[in-house]
Amino acid sequence: MSIMLYVEDNSIESPYLSRRFHEEIIEEAYFRFADFLTAEEMTVIHPNPYGEIVLGQRKTMSPEQLQTWMDQAARTVEGKMPFSEVEDFLNQFLIISHESADRERDPSHLLHALQRTAQYLTDNADVLPLVHTLHRSESRDDEVEYVEIDGIKGYVEGDIYYYKDYSAHRHQLHIRSYWEDSGKIDFYVDAQPEIVLDGQPYFVGTITKAEQFRPEFQVCYDFLQQAIRANKKVFWEIG
Repeated sequence: MSIMLYVEDNSIESPYLSRRFHEEIIEEAYFRFADFLTAEEMTVIHPNPYGEIVLGQRKTMSPEQLQTWMDQAARTVEGKMPFSEVEDFLNQFLIISHESADRERDPSHLLHALQRTAQYLTDNADVLPLVHTLHRSESRDDEVEYVEIDGIKGYVEGDIYYYKDYSAHRHQLHIRSYWEDSGKIDFYVDAQPEIVLDGQPYFVGTITKAEQFRPEFQVCYDFLQQAIRANKKVFWEIG
C-alpha cells in the first residue's frame, strides 16, 4: 500500500512518498493527531482508499458480521478473494462514494494539517524516537548496513521505534544477525559519536524523526502550494 497525492488531470507532478512516511506519520506510529490537531484537521490528514470514500453508515455490523468482514479482508490480503467481494459486503453497511467531488480535498487545509504535524515532530524531538546510522568516515556520508564480526554479518538497526522496549534503547543501535546466522550476533551499542566494533572504528550519525521526514513533508508542501496557485482540489489516497 502506498499513499498518493495528486490532482485529477495530473497537471502537477505527484510527489513520491515512502512507505515509512505512510506507516509512521500518517498512521501515527509514535504520536496521536488528537494531541495537536482539531477534529477537522484529523479528518483531512487521514487519506481515503484509492478511488472511494466512506460518507456515512447505513447500519451497524453485528459481532458475527464484523468477524466475517475481518476474515474477508484477511483473505483479500492473501490474494484468496477479490477486493470487489469485500466491497460488496461493506456496501450493506457503509455509504461509499466513488465521485471525485466527494473524494477531493482543499489543498490549503491539507497543507495546514501537514505543517502542524511537522511542527509537532520538531517541538517534541526530545521525546520522540531517534534514528541512528553507522559510518566508516567522519563525514558520515557512507552509511554502513552491516558489520562483520568473526566473519558473521551483523546488520545495523538504528531506527527501532517499533520495539516494545524502545525507551530503553532510544540512544542505542542494535547489531544482530539473521537467517542461517540468527542469534549468533545480537547486542546493543550506545550511539556515541565514535565507537569501535571488532577492533574497527566507526562514526555514528543521529537525527530526529522531524529531520528524517523533512524532505517528504517539503515535497508535499511544494505540491500543495502549486495546487493552491492553480486553484485545483487534490486527492489524498491510499492504494
